[in-house]
Amino acid sequence: MGLRPTHLGYAYQDLLTALRLVDVAVGRAKSVLVDTKMFTGDRFDDITCEWGTGSRERLQIKHTDHDRALSVESFTKDNRGLRLDLLFSSMDHGLTLLPGASHRLVVRDTEPEAPDLTRVLRPVSTSTDPGPALQGLSSKRFRFDAAALRAHAPWKEMLAGTSDDLLNRACASLVVDTNLPACSLNIREPGPAEAALLRRITEELGAGRPPNRHRAAEEVALALIETAKAARSRAGTVMVEDLLPRLGLEVDFGAVREGHPVDRATEVTRPMVLTGVVAAVEDAAQQGGVVVVTGAPGVGKSWLCEQLGDELRQTWLAVRHHCWLGAADSDREQRVLTEVVIGSLLKQLGAAVPEALAQVRPRYAATPETLTAAATAVRGLVPDRPIALIVDGIDHVSRVLGYSTGSAFRAQADPAAHLVADLTGLELPPGVVLVLASQPGPHLEAVDASACRLTVPPLNRVELHALADRLGVLAALASSAADPGTDSTVLAEAAVALIEERSRGNALYATYLCRQAVGPVPGLGAAPAPEGVGDPLERLRAVPSSAHDLDDYYAYLLDGLTPGQRSAVSMLAVCDFAVSAEELEEIFPLPGMQIGAALTSVAPIVAQQPGIGGLKIHHESFSRFIRRIDGDHRWVDQVRSQAADWLSQRGFFTDPRAFRHLPELLAVLGRDDELALLIGPDFLSRAVAGLQPPQAIVHTLTVVARRAAARNDWPTLVRCIELSRARATYEDEGLPGSLVPYADVLVALSGADRVAASLMYEGVPTMPPRWGLELCAAVDRAGHAAPWEAYLTAWDEARDGERVHYGSESDESVFLAELRGRIRLPGRPADDPEPAQVPRTLAQRVARFLDQEALTSSERALDVLLDCLGFVPLLESAEYVDRPDRRTALLLHLADARDGAGGALPSARMLATAAWASGRCDPRRLLRHGLAAADLGLVRPIM
Repeated sequence: MGLRPTHLGYAYQDLLTALRLVDVAVGRAKSVLVDTKMFTGDRFDDITCEWGTGSRERLQIKHTDHDRALSVESFTKDNRGLRLDLLFSSMDHGLTLLPGASHRLVVRDTEPEAPDLTRVLRPVSTSTDPGPALQGLSSKRFRFDAAALRAHAPWKEMLAGTSDDLLNRACASLVVDTNLPACSLNIREPGPAEAALLRRITEELGAGRPPNRHRAAEEVALALIETAKAARSRAGTVMVEDLLPRLGLEVDFGAVREGHPVDRATEVTRPMVLTGVVAAVEDAAQQGGVVVVTGAPGVGKSWLCEQLGDELRQTWLAVRHHCWLGAADSDREQRVLTEVVIGSLLKQLGAAVPEALAQVRPRYAATPETLTAAATAVRGLVPDRPIALIVDGIDHVSRVLGYSTGSAFRAQADPAAHLVADLTGLELPPGVVLVLASQPGPHLEAVDASACRLTVPPLNRVELHALADRLGVLAALASSAADPGTDSTVLAEAAVALIEERSRGNALYATYLCRQAVGPVPGLGAAPAPEGVGDPLERLRAVPSSAHDLDDYYAYLLDGLTPGQRSAVSMLAVCDFAVSAEELEEIFPLPGMQIGAALTSVAPIVAQQPGIGGLKIHHESFSRFIRRIDGDHRWVDQVRSQAADWLSQRGFFTDPRAFRHLPELLAVLGRDDELALLIGPDFLSRAVAGLQPPQAIVHTLTVVARRAAARNDWPTLVRCIELSRARATYEDEGLPGSLVPYADVLVALSGADRVAASLMYEGVPTMPPRWGLELCAAVDRAGHAAPWEAYLTAWDEARDGERVHYGSESDESVFLAELRGRIRLPGRPADDPEPAQVPRTLAQRVARFLDQEALTSSERALDVLLDCLGFVPLLESAEYVDRPDRRTALLLHLADARDGAGGALPSARMLATAAWASGRCDPRRLLRHGLAAADLGLVRPIM
């Protein structure tokens, strides 16, 4: 017979363990201990599960490849390890270690038929049936009858040495599961057991559903089985943080980075309008309704949504998703997808009430059904807090995706209308309201007639006055008054009246007028100022009284420009990346100072962007205006073509703007051959070498893949798909496994300045915060400034939501990188844990840090402290360190580093002597600093 039955038994055990690991993945179980004996003679060592409730269950699995009834010999002999008296003895030990644990014997044998066994092993009653041992795997359940065991042979003789107490406890704890289904050991041709696993993966984990369409149930099943094998062979214990990375599932519902499109510095509060919206929301929530907030471009819908969320936050659970954060948003194409909108709302609900998501199935799917289930679960758990689901900027969806899905297999459609239909189709329970904010349009036709519809009113005179004050108009009026006796109040009223007359209360238009009144900011080129530029009122009066809306204002700004100037300004509108005034001159070489003059003319609608470039159009409505007035598209295409040629010259793989935006321009221009050539077989390796972050790689591949699908260019589409798989491997394995651990090598090869620049794009971090912190540390060690503020903020937001365990070594590296960053930015408000206490000196703070219990590696932490703070603060902190071992480590570390410190500091020998006096340490380190063995004996006897 050989060992085949044994190997088959192990394979079946791994399959059943994989089923139990599904419970870990969905949060029902805390941990699973695999194939580990807890004591000598342990007979239930195959699976020990700790449930989320704290209870434990132990399983023993016995496989047979034959259809045979469970026999008497199974329990009277020990060839299967099931002799009943030894089973009960094992349970006695187990219940001592784990009081209250349940025990399950899981066998492939069919139900017993022999009378000697059926009279003592009886079917469980319906009222006490615990159900199958493994969810989704059918079985028949039996319990031993203690009285029958005492009354009938051969059991009474076998159990004569077993006490009545143990017998009763064991019979109450043990359930025997029979008739378990067979396996095929081929996940592609599943048997009944594999089919049960695949069904649970699909229905409970959500494989194959958004955002995990990329993971087939079969792939996840193989990952679960491999995890079971690894646990059986090595680790033993499997917890959710160990399991999830192996499964390759998106566990954050595919949510993108949260963002807020509102500039709080210029935002004007609208309490009267907000009160009306809150009342409508409260009314609609009573029956689980919908509120639709509409308004013209720039009227302040996003302001209102942000204020609504802030207002409700105290007593409601207000979660919000903005479909548009600006053209520079690297996630903009994902942000407008229905599954991402739903995923973002789900993630925020889960962050607010984590236990609610434990009830949602599929656990990691972002579908309308899971959002409904999550909202219902939250209402059940937190009934006193209604829920507001706020989705803003829906009109942007079709502008980003176009009126076609981009698929070669689907008819044209309006993505915004699909999103509205999906969201309004949610079966919301009472206490939940959906708030949709959008410009008017046919995409809102799917909204039910019973929904509450609100229109955002224009800003009134008081609100416009507040806006003018925030944007500096009133201060500019006061400083520009020619006559010192001029009443500033009169000037302010005149300015606000002009703003109101021209803008008619449109918040965006009013913002532009305020900026026009204040005048252009530096950085737009060395153009001469227009006539009358010194007087804010004159600047406002220069706007024609007939310019009553944004289109009229945009036309006014363009009227005075030459065709060349107009092309340069239009490039800022139709190309989604920032450029400086000097770079605009490279793209559109105009004589004299025409670029600067053009930028000064349109200064009110131009925004300064951080990071690469500098200038962008403030609001996307100008981009739509440019496209509208260019009827035949030739002018806009010429602008795009010049921008594309300029980006090509900068280097596709090395320039961040070229990598992100050249494919977009080539796609919209129809230069498909050039577009396909960008995605060669070496695309990913060259992108990684060029320090392009994973999200930028995803964006580029998405653009090319959509264009290839629309053209039925199958070779390019397949290449994009395969490169996307490779990108996922790089992000999941290469980035944490190769790039980050060898960050110092990367910095040495590429330069600290290039690595630092690659970590940010237009003011936004490009890397996941965990890995970004370590790359920042490598840049810092090389003596270059790192973007600490952005990554520390991102890490503060992300750390509590991490569901993946990367190991203690990785955690320590991140901790040390975070320490380095917080030292570099000592003034961060979030880093002041005890604001009410008397401020400590730097030396006292260092000592307090070194005394903390959580510090696992003082030596590596001391490296960081010494590098960032220098020798003196650490030396001064020694007297404040309470723990002798930490004080000893500090002094020895300073002794080791003494040669690199100048000045009248203690010698390395003195520091080593002080370390030996403070506590025990390695004498060899002391001898290296000149201490003799005799000196060590005099200072402190060696024990």
